[in-house]
Amino acid sequence: MIPFKFLFGAAVGAGAALFLTPKNGKENREFVAEKMDVYINSDQIGAQQIREAVEKIKPVAEDVSSKVKDTIDNVSEQAKPAADNVKDKINDARDKIAEQIVNNQAGTKTVQAQVEDAIESSAAQVASE
Repeated sequence: MIPFKFLFGAAVGAGAALFLTPKNGKENREFVAEKMDVYINSDQIGAQQIREAVEKIKPVAEDVSSKVKDTIDNVSEQAKPAADNVKDKINDARDKIAEQIVNNQAGTKTVQAQVEDAIESSAAQVASE
């Protein structure tokens, strides 16, 4: 984007120079042609430098990408046993909770039966008196 702004600014400046300079048409055309050659050549040099830089960086980027992928794979492999262990502990805890719920229900039924027996016993004593 910066080269575009630079070239746009240069074009506007060149246009203003054409209208404001006391030079004749031939001199102005030569001036513009010379400046355009400079800008075109500098832009091509810049593009070539960018291509060379990209070519130099490309293998490094591919190597880094490969290393990151390998690291992620290794971490995943190392984390799997720990995740499985946590999953087993959660399942064990769930089973213990379910067993405790069943025991609590059975205990509640026992207490309920004892209360009912006590009520019947008390009712029988009251009735016999």
